[in-house]
Amino acid sequence: MKVKPIKLALFMALALLAGVVWASHAFSQGATSTQNCIPSYNATLNTWNCPPSWQPVLLNNLTGLTSVTSGQTKLGTVYCFNSGGAVAYIQLFDANSPSAVTLGTTKPKLSLGIPTLQASGVDQSSVGVAFQNGLVVASTTTATGSTTSAQDCNVTTN
Repeated sequence: MKVKPIKLALFMALALLAGVVWASHAFSQGATSTQNCIPSYNATLNTWNCPPSWQPVLLNNLTGLTSVTSGQTKLGTVYCFNSGGAVAYIQLFDANSPSAVTLGTTKPKLSLGIPTLQASGVDQSSVGVAFQNGLVVASTTTATGSTTSAQDCNVTTN
């Protein structure tokens, strides 16, 4: 089937117009940039929103309890390198400070195993994992244990 040039030009003009209308609507509803933005529509508020900005946090030589954030936050990604001779775990606690956690007693919200001499992690940045009180992390030798081990980790939060 041969497409006539006039029909093709009309189709292209309509497609361009639809993109301009969508971008105009997104900016008028609070979006500030379409760069790195996968818009989501909130039907209740009748608005378009871009995903929140994820803030990177570098946790070099993570061993004992370390505070990443205090207050409500979302965890986007966790990525760690285990340079040790055994599997290590990064425990993630819903707590506002390290003093609110006792390793081996306080149950972590998440615990991720990192294989020996490897890097591994998770990406939940499309939705995030909610922490109501804050995010405290520790590197240990077991999933819920108290013996610390060293890892280099990167996390993103918002």
